[in-house]
Amino acid sequence: MQDRVARQRVHVSAFLSEHCLPFSLASDTLELSKCLAKVKPVLERVTLSPGSVTYINTHGLAKSFKEELKLTMKSRFVSLNLDEATNKNNDKVLKTLVQYFDVENNKVAIDHLGSRIQNVATAPEIVKSVGSVLDERDLKWSQIVSVLMDNCSTMRGVKKVVEPLISGDTVHMMSNVAKALMTNIDVDVQSFCSDIYYDGEESPNRSCVQTAVGFCRCKM
Repeated sequence: MQDRVARQRVHVSAFLSEHCLPFSLASDTLELSKCLAKVKPVLERVTLSPGSVTYINTHGLAKSFKEELKLTMKSRFVSLNLDEATNKNNDKVLKTLVQYFDVENNKVAIDHLGSRIQNVATAPEIVKSVGSVLDERDLKWSQIVSVLMDNCSTMRGVKKVVEPLISGDTVHMMSNVAKALMTNIDVDVQSFCSDIYYDGEESPNRSCVQTAVGFCRCKM
């Protein structure tokens, strides 16, 4: 029995290596095998061609995932991440990722919201593309808390032009609130608070201080 178990583990490991799959998929691959093996007569009759996989993913799974994501993000505040890539035809592709808090799984989730070919990389065109992705998912600009853009050659160097256009429509809730609160506070007070923060970060006794503060809070 132990030999059979070891042999199955070798088969899974060899499959991952042969197809250049990440080893982190080992447990998921094994679970999939167990699930398929439950109905062995059906499994022996199943055939699956690359064309069938493409059709199932494009017209079946992809549509279901999109609808599920749309319902999940409905009436929620989300954060966007814009990035650029190049496809096999050397077209520039604008990728839009969305980050939000998944209540069901109690964690922050990141999903692919949509992509657009962006060979014309002017600021208005980029904002238009992002807007079309949001419209496709029934999202409003008022639901966008922040937009993160990479620090490399984002959209052929028009990052500094895109950001003002987006900030005119985006809530940027935390940033705007922080700016409003700090407007009426003396600059010296702001510097003092920054000094305290960084002194605490670099202090060798930081852990002890945090433990003491936590203990005091429990007592209160």
